[in-house]
Amino acid sequence: MFHQTLDEALQDWDISPPTTATRANSAKAKLFCKEYAAVSRLTKDKAADADIKHEARSALSSPCSCTAANDKESPCSDFTSGELERALFQLPARSAAGPDEVSNTMLKHLWPKGKNCLPETANLSWRSGEVPSRWRVADIRPILKPGKPAGTTSSFRPISLLSCIGKLVERLIQERLVYQLESQNLLHPSQAGFRRNRSTEEQVAAVCQLIQDGFQQRRPPLRTALLLADFSRAYDRVWRKALLVKMARKGLPTCFIGWVRGFLSDRKGAVSWQGSTSRKRTFSEGLPQGSVLAPILWLIYMDDLLED
Repeated sequence: MFHQTLDEALQDWDISPPTTATRANSAKAKLFCKEYAAVSRLTKDKAADADIKHEARSALSSPCSCTAANDKESPCSDFTSGELERALFQLPARSAAGPDEVSNTMLKHLWPKGKNCLPETANLSWRSGEVPSRWRVADIRPILKPGKPAGTTSSFRPISLLSCIGKLVERLIQERLVYQLESQNLLHPSQAGFRRNRSTEEQVAAVCQLIQDGFQQRRPPLRTALLLADFSRAYDRVWRKALLVKMARKGLPTCFIGWVRGFLSDRKGAVSWQGSTSRKRTFSEGLPQGSVLAPILWLIYMDDLLED
């Protein structure tokens, strides 16, 4: 389906040729949304799925020792005004508003009374593990990739606009989650992407050094074979329950696992195309594009691959 032209796909749906540009744009928005949602539907092994569901349920039902301790220094304690100020400072000023039409610029310029409401909102979500539905809706805008034909759906990159308030709360949680992972060395040392003071250039340098060492070693001669793997639609294909299980296996506190479960549950998206907007569709699996937490959750999800 992704390699069909838009007109061919509309014919497959038995949609009559539109008589106006508005009807055409509406049908194309609907087509884009259907295909993006279809990518998130995974084919699973029933037996393996049952085991993962059971383990995820056990992880979520386990009591969180951090919450019981009621320690302000614990990773599960309420967010402070200082954490909020740092998160607000880090917000990109030019980021577009999401479906709720609240922009980062608005959040940065809130008066003190408004800013006081933000930590209360964040802590209410954090303690309960519930994430408002508006934070789980994406406004998707297909953008044509450079040099690609405009008549093919696969030529467009979906850009997701999410709630800026929701992304602010994500930023608060990300800070604590990254600290837990780094301070306890829970990520494989070979992981370089999306990590502070690390970069993928390190991996390139390591490979180059390995190749040079091979050239210098003559007896026995050493040669290097390089295998590059590209994860197609990596974020879209993440199995959410397995992600929760992997977080639990790393020993992350239940408060993180519970919030991420709420964050990923029942996510929806609608596509906007040239003035027309499709109806919302459910994205059953995967990580949300444009999310602050998605990169670090992806590292957790694929970390055991390096062990295997």
